Amino acid sequence: MKPEYWDGYAYPEDDKKLWISFSSGPDGKVIILISKYDMTPVNGPREIPCYSAVAGDWKDRDDVIADANNLADTIIREKML
Repeated sequence: MKPEYWDGYAYPEDDKKLWISFSSGPDGKVIILISKYDMTPVNGPREIPCYSAVAGDWKDRDDVIADANNLADTIIREKML
């Protein structure tokens, strides 16, 4: 899978705790970033905690999303979010 732009979504959909983003990296691998969900408006840059960054050889968008959701569930459980 080689998306031409970053794609992302809030997770879980009914109780947004994390933001999951993914895109292809420079070497063609897919990169998944999982960070804190925070839609607070700000002026200028700010830091948002990144809980996980993973690169892999996924070929299908649905597989990326399934694996990202599983990883997000683990983060939510372990960090008690």
